[in-house]
Amino acid sequence: NSPSTAAANQAAGRRLLHPAHSSSSSSSIIPHSHHHQQQQGSRRLQAGATIPAIPDGAAAADGTIPTVGPILSLSDMLCLISPFSPAGLKGITIPQQLAGNSSSSGGSITCNIKPPQAIYSDGGFVFKPVVIPVVFHCQRYLDGDLLQPPIWEPQAAGQNLIDVANKLYKGTGIQFKLQEVRSDVEKYPYLLLASLSDWQSCSGNPSQEAAGFPCLRETAKFPDVAVLAQKHVVNVLVSGSQTSAFCNAGDEVCTSLYLGYCGAMGPWFARPSPTWKEGLSEENWVYISWDQFAPSVKNAWRFWDGGGVTLAHELGHYLGLMHTHEGSTPCEGDGLTKADSVPDTPVNLQTEQWAAQNGLGVQLSKWCSEFRNSRSPSATALLPFNSCKTDNTIDNVFNLMSYLPDACCMILSPNQIARLQWATTNFRPKMMAQFAA
Repeated sequence: NSPSTAAANQAAGRRLLHPAHSSSSSSSIIPHSHHHQQQQGSRRLQAGATIPAIPDGAAAADGTIPTVGPILSLSDMLCLISPFSPAGLKGITIPQQLAGNSSSSGGSITCNIKPPQAIYSDGGFVFKPVVIPVVFHCQRYLDGDLLQPPIWEPQAAGQNLIDVANKLYKGTGIQFKLQEVRSDVEKYPYLLLASLSDWQSCSGNPSQEAAGFPCLRETAKFPDVAVLAQKHVVNVLVSGSQTSAFCNAGDEVCTSLYLGYCGAMGPWFARPSPTWKEGLSEENWVYISWDQFAPSVKNAWRFWDGGGVTLAHELGHYLGLMHTHEGSTPCEGDGLTKADSVPDTPVNLQTEQWAAQNGLGVQLSKWCSEFRNSRSPSATALLPFNSCKTDNTIDNVFNLMSYLPDACCMILSPNQIARLQWATTNFRPKMMAQFAA
């Protein structure tokens, strides 16, 4: 790759840090208030590979999932998130002028009964539902005679990440299963790094671009890792932390660490890696930070399962999705020409950054937390979230492929599901055949 292409590819699959609403205590996380702004400016992607257009009418005729649908309205989004609140949509109403296909008159919301799940099918290529195995590789280091970071109940931690991802992918035809969590450095010597510094820099981290990403790719090349990729297992590499146990205040490595990163730049991206191919280990991996894996930091319900959200987001990139704010002009385009090549997601700027700049960051996090705790927050509080000033909808404030507070990440749109199935069918046919449910 040229330097510019490499930089664009590295920007494609990351999930950034959320400084404004960290789920962990403020005493344990190093401050990093400018992280979003510094990194958003480095993005240079344009729209990715375009899925063939299958409109609603044609899809309904043969049971194929539509790849082109109407832009989701606020009521449509609320219907999609209703399973995430024990109270559902009880007590929630919206202004009638923003009602979509799922809303009845008077501001109350009536969600349409979903038809049986359709599948992507085009030109003889047919999606088959899959259950994909995942292996976590927890890198570690020696601090004197002490092996760090400490790991308690690694299988339970890995299983919770998978459970959260599966809930977010429910109805997509794609599920995941935990195959193994590797943390034993005697059994798997490739997991042992020389020092804390090496452990922190062998990560998804722009401040360590010369070392971090190459280190992760080299890790993926180890035979014990590569053999899994050749069998189309998803390898998730784990290292690096922003907690005070591993960082000093102001440490550049800590303040610029990504929450997660996708190391699979396939043909579904605008600038794919020229050497990408299915089953090639160094071109097919996912990274999450240690904080996303650790139950004491992000991998727990009390932290809105932020670790599982990050994993699910990166798996979305791995399987063909882009950010809803993709590219340098995310407010432009429509239909399949939009930045994320998904017609039914409203255009929006990077939502969390935009909300923070407009004094709305706390409001969004509060709304989602109240909703998931059955407190029926007012839907009118969501109306200001319209960063591109479009009519009759709002930003993707609940979408897994946006940058949002963890509590808000709840849904994938119908056309995103179609894109997942299209990309899996077309670019990962061996994986689909291997793990067909």
